[in-house]
Amino acid sequence: ESGNPIYQIGPPPTRGRQTDGSKVVRVNVERCLAWGNSLCQACYLACPLRDHAIEIVDQKPIINREICNGCGYCIPACHTVNDPAAIELV
Repeated sequence: ESGNPIYQIGPPPTRGRQTDGSKVVRVNVERCLAWGNSLCQACYLACPLRDHAIEIVDQKPIINREICNGCGYCIPACHTVNDPAAIELV
């Protein structure tokens, strides 16, 4: 997963959700419009933990796996502009 270059999920966690078995989101950068140099912030705007669990850096979504609570609000938001969605729970 984290070794696969098509997925961007931020730094490996040292504590928090990923290590306790809960799910967090993963962005497939090959499907993500923002990573394809289009302007899109659908996932970012849908996140209740915006600017903490997901940030926009250089116009691209970056997921902080230690803060993401796995709510999944970003997935249907992404699906409105990507089919299939570029985000999934893992």
